[in-house]
Amino acid sequence: MEKKYSLVGLIIPIMVGVFNVLIILFPVDVIAAARDGLWLWFYNVVPSLLPFVILTNILSASGALTALSRLLEPMMRPLFGVSGIGGFAFTAGIVSGYPVGAKIIAQLRTDGLITRVEAQRLLAFCNNSGPLFMLGAVGVSMFDSAKIGYFIMATHYISAVITGMIFKYYGVKSDIALPQRSWKTPGGRQSFGAILGGSVKNAVETLALVGGFIVLFSVIVKILEITYMTGLISPILGGILAVSNQVASGLLTGLIEVTNGARVISADSFSLQQITALCGIIAFGGFCIHAQTISFIANTDIKASAYLLAKAMQAVIASATASLLFPFITLTGEASVPVFLTMEAPFWQKLAFSSASVAALGIVSAVLAGLAAWRNIHWKKH
Repeated sequence: MEKKYSLVGLIIPIMVGVFNVLIILFPVDVIAAARDGLWLWFYNVVPSLLPFVILTNILSASGALTALSRLLEPMMRPLFGVSGIGGFAFTAGIVSGYPVGAKIIAQLRTDGLITRVEAQRLLAFCNNSGPLFMLGAVGVSMFDSAKIGYFIMATHYISAVITGMIFKYYGVKSDIALPQRSWKTPGGRQSFGAILGGSVKNAVETLALVGGFIVLFSVIVKILEITYMTGLISPILGGILAVSNQVASGLLTGLIEVTNGARVISADSFSLQQITALCGIIAFGGFCIHAQTISFIANTDIKASAYLLAKAMQAVIASATASLLFPFITLTGEASVPVFLTMEAPFWQKLAFSSASVAALGIVSAVLAGLAAWRNIHWKKH
């Protein structure tokens, strides 16, 4: 019986082979790109995401998320067509940034706390960029303007909410009546030591996976630059979209890796096309983020195609929102922003900032969980 090979199955090995040859031909540039990716991961991603991932794992393993979901149900159900437990995925995804939202949703689906349709709806709007990146890295470091950072954050979160409201109607025919939830903790009771150890181990594995993707896509971006592929395609893309070559180059780079794309776009003169393009690629996330997301949902029944469609939709909505709100941007009277929000901040300052945010999120979660527990006990007595 003859084996049938798909077109994708033939193209991918060829592309990988070509990239391997290019890595051998340009070792200095490739090593420098890999070093930059590793630097970005260690000094920015690890302190920003590690505490959040550990906290999320602890909340999930301890059963606190199921208690929280009861309190959030009245908000999440009418707006997004999902159960209350999705509220934590949305909040944590906003506070911590890519790809924590996807990690949480995949875990909720694996634990059987949400349906497949709910997971698909949540993934459409809960996997977002974090404030540390938009305000610190883009606003302050790239534009020297906190107001631009806040502007990008506003368009980003508005577009996420609108996308979520649109995807409320995803799968309505197959998921009209959502089943009642079981509020038992998956896997039975565990000691706190076991929960903590497992949470830290899972978080470290997750961050190692993210770091590998960042280094890989940093190398891909560099190879496209040194082979002049970016320079050849950018003028064509710029002509189609009626934007400058600089912005077109940033868009092309941002489709692959959003941080490098934002840096290229920010080098252009401040204009409407620059801001709309920047908001668009940040909302889209880039294929580096999408590769991380797909790796998290690979062992679930969540469709990657629907997720990619949602991110493309969010990118369009974010660009349109930025275009509508652009006349309201004023750059006079800039307020100072703490230095620990910038890309160049020391590691311990970033860690302190993220840990403080985690503490705040943990306190809120603990209070809500306590209220939910008291509510359950009160109901049982009566």
